Order: sequence, then structure tokens, then C-alpha cells
Amino acid sequence: MGYHVRRCIEALKEQYMQATGNFTLNKNTEDFNKGFIQWLVKRNEISIYFIDLLDEYGYDFYDPNSAEIGKSEFDSIVLPYNNTIITPYADSFHEKYQDRVIDATFGVYDGIPAINTNNYLKVKHNNKGLNMFRKINNVLIHNPYNLMEASCFKDLQGCNSFDATIGVFGNQDDKDMDNKLQLLENQYKFCDKDSVVYDIVYDQDMYFGLITPKVKINKLNK
Repeated sequence: MGYHVRRCIEALKEQYMQATGNFTLNKNTEDFNKGFIQWLVKRNEISIYFIDLLDEYGYDFYDPNSAEIGKSEFDSIVLPYNNTIITPYADSFHEKYQDRVIDATFGVYDGIPAINTNNYLKVKHNNKGLNMFRKINNVLIHNPYNLMEASCFKDLQGCNSFDATIGVFGNQDDKDMDNKLQLLENQYKFCDKDSVVYDIVYDQDMYFGLITPKVKINKLNK
């Protein structure tokens, strides 16, 4: 198991503990890993409903110019589709997905979308940048591992060359639901309220929240 695969598994285990409040068991025990795998399978099942919600608001999963940010093969939601994937966990993906994966960390520097490749080369969008790899003009951030990824969404607000969508989802009994919805509300403060949709949905035992540009809805009406 490579270094970056171990990193993303550790990040997912941290999310599992935050969601379940399961802080008492050692992360290397059989009981912990069994619960973790069950939780991960369940969350991937919930992601199908989140995909439906994104689709309802016009997010295009078949556009390679849109990129999912910072996910691994264990929790990516775009694998069955055509979106590009920008992630520092590229080696977690099967080789059949590698032509869609950019091995890098996405960021926004002085208002300019950029990537830091894993050889530490910073490539800015306005200086060819991301377009050297793909013509990325839209990013999707969901259930981010850390606040830095959420800050990318905030920093992209007002950037004319990029769209950005951020979302959270899970079970309504998750211990971290309120914190994740609060994160979304905090990001909404930086948005132009006339240009985005902010929606929270409760369905059965699940919850979903997202902020996405209204222009995506307009595309449906053409």
C-alpha cells in the first residue's frame, strides 16, 4: 500500500470517527475496521442520492472540463462518468481510471486556480496552468477531508473563469452532521446570493447540502 493510499484511508477513518463518535477503539483493531468498512459502504450508497440532487441542479458528470477535487477511489462519486479527478491520492485509483486523474493538489492562490503537482510544481490557471493538463473550468468538492479544500470553494467566489460546487451528505444521526452543515453555511457567506443555489435536503434518514451556481440550472432550460 502506497504512502498516498495510506493517507487517504487515514483521512476517511477520521471522517468515520467524527460521524460515529467511535473514538474508543484503536484504529488498527478488527472491530474498528469492520465498522469503518460498513460505514464507507453505506456512505457510498448515500452518494447515489447526492448525485441525483446534483443532476437535478444541472451538474454535468459527463463533462471532462469539470473536476472532482481531493478524493480517492474509495469515495469518489464521479467514477462511472467522465469528470476529471484532481487528487493527491492518484495511486489509489485503478489504472483504468488513470487517464482521467491529475496527480496534484488543487488550490487557489491570489484568486487564481492552480495545482501543486506531486513534484511540487505549482501550475497556475491564468498562465496556461490547469489547461496544460485539461481545460478545467468547474470543480466539485464534497465531504472535504479538511478545511483547506473548503477554502478553495470560498476563494473561487468571484472568479469569472471558474465555477465551483460544494456539498455534504450523510446520515441524519451522524455526530458531525451539524458541523458539516455549518461548514456549508459558512461558505455560503462568501457567495453572491443571486448567482448560486443553496439547498439543504432531508430524505428518510439521510441529509444533503450543496451550493452550486445557478447557471447550471439555466443550462437545463435552453
